[in-house]
Amino acid sequence: LQNHYHPSLANTSITPHKYHFLFVVRAFKIWSLSSFQVYDIVQAMARDLGAPLEELKVDGGASANELMLQFQSDLLAVKVIRPLVTETTAQGAAFLAGLAVGYWKSIEQLKGLWKEESVFSPSKDDTKISQAIEGWHDAVRRTLTTH
Repeated sequence: LQNHYHPSLANTSITPHKYHFLFVVRAFKIWSLSSFQVYDIVQAMARDLGAPLEELKVDGGASANELMLQFQSDLLAVKVIRPLVTETTAQGAAFLAGLAVGYWKSIEQLKGLWKEESVFSPSKDDTKISQAIEGWHDAVRRTLTTH
């Protein structure tokens, strides 16, 4: 790769390295494993409730990963919705403090403050998704039988 010209980068060299690829693969594995675990939990919840999930609202640091959210939507076959403010723990603390001092009079006032930022809809490639889920369950099964 060529350097982009900038005086402070004159002696800097950026070259592809095998470890760069491994870090990308590792990151992919981590978020895909998280997505499959969420899939399993949602399936268990749907069985327990006797009703399917209609949509999934997400927040936190991982919700910045659009590829992961699309994959999650594909796995669950539901819309995945990311709010405008993804740090909802901090937002919740601020809301509680505001309620405590009377800035907001009721929880009903707070409900209107939640804003949707992005919606990820499931793709129509059911065959690939089914194969991915079967592969996940096979990997879990093989792992559990070897330990």
